[in-house]
Amino acid sequence: MTNQTMQALLGQLYDGEPLQSLEIQKVFNALLAGELSEIEITAVLIALKARPHNADVFQGAAGAMLQAANPFEHDMDLVVDCCGTGGAGKGLLNISTAVSFVVAGCGVAVAKHGNRAVSSMSGSADALEHLGVKLTEDTAVLKRQLQECGLTFLFAPYFHPSIKNVMPVRNALATRTVFNILGPLVNPARPNIQLMGVFAKDLCLPVAETLAKFGVSKAMVVNGSGLDEIAVHSNTHVARLENGKITEFTLTPEQMGIEQYPIEALRGGDPEGNSNEIKALFDGQGKAAFRDAVAVNAAAVLILAGKAADFPEGVAMAKESLASGKAKKVLEKLIRIQESDHDLSA
Repeated sequence: MTNQTMQALLGQLYDGEPLQSLEIQKVFNALLAGELSEIEITAVLIALKARPHNADVFQGAAGAMLQAANPFEHDMDLVVDCCGTGGAGKGLLNISTAVSFVVAGCGVAVAKHGNRAVSSMSGSADALEHLGVKLTEDTAVLKRQLQECGLTFLFAPYFHPSIKNVMPVRNALATRTVFNILGPLVNPARPNIQLMGVFAKDLCLPVAETLAKFGVSKAMVVNGSGLDEIAVHSNTHVARLENGKITEFTLTPEQMGIEQYPIEALRGGDPEGNSNEIKALFDGQGKAAFRDAVAVNAAAVLILAGKAADFPEGVAMAKESLASGKAKKVLEKLIRIQESDHDLSA
């Protein structure tokens, strides 16, 4: 693309003119390739922040990130991801991290894409390290984990190295940008089923539309009264994607077959404390609120994967995965595989 063409696209963006997803992708291709100055990157991110949430923007930006990403190829017919955008600012326990083990314990393969903390003290990567899971970019190990455990963790910085070109600007801006939304959209495993939490209710529909454009077959995009999870303290807004159609509805704790808890019951801490809460859960102990929060989010994935007909059935399956030790066995096997691969390479 010529510099003149790029300047014309940037001018349209700054003036608030509509851009198609392919035009947005061209801008982000240049941004991720380090072809834009920090001033231009700042202007792009602020211009997009001033616009209403739009599926074309998300598709174009995420498309550029996927194009620049290191690939992760696998031969699984069905792979799910369950993660959120972060940015809710509530500092909760690592719910989706625990969910991934519970779902894998139910026989559904999970390629969890995640990073370190955004708005809390403990992101999924932080908690996993304290559970004994080593972050690795060795795709052979990751593929073996997915095949044999039904779970692997794809650490975002390993697969999206081009993001380094925008990090100085993101850090300097210290505000949410489109990049806060893109993480769950750019899983290099390209899952065909997703439970995705978003930090604002008005993101649910455009993000679901974006997942549809990327060929995701089934998804729930959720905002739990301000949380990027299905809530146990209040109602949850859901945009459900299935067979190319999107329906929006509200979920209540009562509808899912659980009691309602105060949000304070899910308050987390540092990675060590959060990982200890997950271990307690896997040992059949832990907080009832955390157990139910994990169960309802796992239930959503089980419904999407065709394992459960509704939330009460999915919740029961998730709790059985915990009570029977299946979730804990996934963690133990994950650690054994990484240790055996380390021994072989030593």
